[in-house]
Amino acid sequence: MEVVRQRDEALDKCRDIRQEFYRVGAELEEEKGLNQKLTAQVNMDFENSSIPSSQQKPGRKKIPNSRVKTDRKPGGQPGHAGHRRKLHAVTETHEIPAPAKYLDKENYYETGKIIRKQKVVIQMSVAVMEYTTKEYRDKRTGARVHAPFPEGYINEVNYDGTVKALAFLLSNECEYFLILICFMEKYDRKYQIFFL
Repeated sequence: MEVVRQRDEALDKCRDIRQEFYRVGAELEEEKGLNQKLTAQVNMDFENSSIPSSQQKPGRKKIPNSRVKTDRKPGGQPGHAGHRRKLHAVTETHEIPAPAKYLDKENYYETGKIIRKQKVVIQMSVAVMEYTTKEYRDKRTGARVHAPFPEGYINEVNYDGTVKALAFLLSNECEYFLILICFMEKYDRKYQIFFL
């Protein structure tokens, strides 16, 4: 009887110790996570966060680069296919004549390769659809009246969805909104926009 009671007490004590061990382990993991988070916040500088370099505290050491150095130069590597811009269908071709010094057969010879460089020009033409109607005056009231215009013709000059879509695209994606408006005001029928 006494042995059974001692065994039960020992098992209870073991259970209490095990629960305390798990509780302390969980607290330790929580503190480790908090410590890691605070360490990362302290080590933030202008290179690994949005903090501007002007707010960099003096005496802070630079964070070392952990990449393994190789003897390769930066940029394109031999044997790796380059990622070039796609050539577009040509609408106009101009051949540049070779300078006279390259035509000297003693020092230069043709390789057979043609060097191509393209400039993409976007041409837009404006189509203006105008509706007209005669104005009448009511003899009794003096009110001016006219036939109703189709839907979308509210002001003297209205822009349809294509112009609004282009202005939205250029202002949000390309930041060219002001350039487009300047060209629209400058030219009446046809204009060109050059993206350099």
